[in-house]
Amino acid sequence: MTMYEQIKQQLPELLVIQNKLNLEVHESWVTQNFPWYRAALIEATQAMGHFGWKWWKRETPDLDQVKFELVDIFCFLLSDVMQTCWRKGVPVSGDSAHFEYVAGSYSRNLQSYDLDKFKPAVESFIRSCAGGSIPLHQFWGLCACIGLDWDELRLLYLGKQALNHLRQENGYQDGTYIKIWDGREDNCHLMDLIDVTKFFKAHTVPAEEVAGHIKAQLQSIYDVIEVEHGQAA
Repeated sequence: MTMYEQIKQQLPELLVIQNKLNLEVHESWVTQNFPWYRAALIEATQAMGHFGWKWWKRETPDLDQVKFELVDIFCFLLSDVMQTCWRKGVPVSGDSAHFEYVAGSYSRNLQSYDLDKFKPAVESFIRSCAGGSIPLHQFWGLCACIGLDWDELRLLYLGKQALNHLRQENGYQDGTYIKIWDGREDNCHLMDLIDVTKFFKAHTVPAEEVAGHIKAQLQSIYDVIEVEHGQAA
């Protein structure tokens, strides 16, 4: 199976998962005209921060966190795709034309790994977002610069969605969610689990199954943290 065919096959699963999360945030999200481009712009600036841009001090790129920021952008990109589908009167879960567009864009725009190109690529991406749209081809370019291919992007996306669901179910919106676990952000614990999950060849496993496995592991950690937090209060 070519990467183009793989993306076409796996993308519908991701749209279903993204729609479920969006429904948790707002039951009528698709009619709200949320500014996905603005959210993507902010995530891109955060990616730049994790990568490092200051010339007056030594900075080491934190590529794990950069990748997570790109995953967040991908969440907003998928949401934008689904909202576009709704406006066109096609299923929110997408249609073959959208799958082909996303897969084809990946094939055409994924260049070679080159960290030196990342900062100017982020700046170009931000300018496009400021114009009111999320440029898919430039997003793939950002991924290419730091070596984030489709299989890893999909796995990180499923992990982040598992964490997002955990957050929503444990008081993220009302402010009761505990984000720091044993002195580290929950994202860091997620990356630990992702590193383990890679050994199970997650790219061959259905998306819901991968996300469910990661969420169960996260929940088990969070349950302990919640008890310890209660005892310390």
